[in-house]
Amino acid sequence: MLADYLTNYPDRKKLNIMFIRDSEQIYKFGKKRVFIKIENGDHIRVRIGGGFMNIDNFMEQYAQVEFEKIERADML
Repeated sequence: MLADYLTNYPDRKKLNIMFIRDSEQIYKFGKKRVFIKIENGDHIRVRIGGGFMNIDNFMEQYAQVEFEKIERADML
């Protein structure tokens, strides 16, 4: 389901970072390690802190931030 979401992501230019599977439901996204679950068979939720957020909100909030972290690390 995550692969389908990323394949159909509406703004491909913002998709600079990939999700890399670490273990079941655990992924690396940039420098961040996240837990992903599927709710009600069709909603992708990402655990942030003590709660979960919709994957769309997660991508809006964290994609650029994580990309910039990787760019800074590459410069060093």
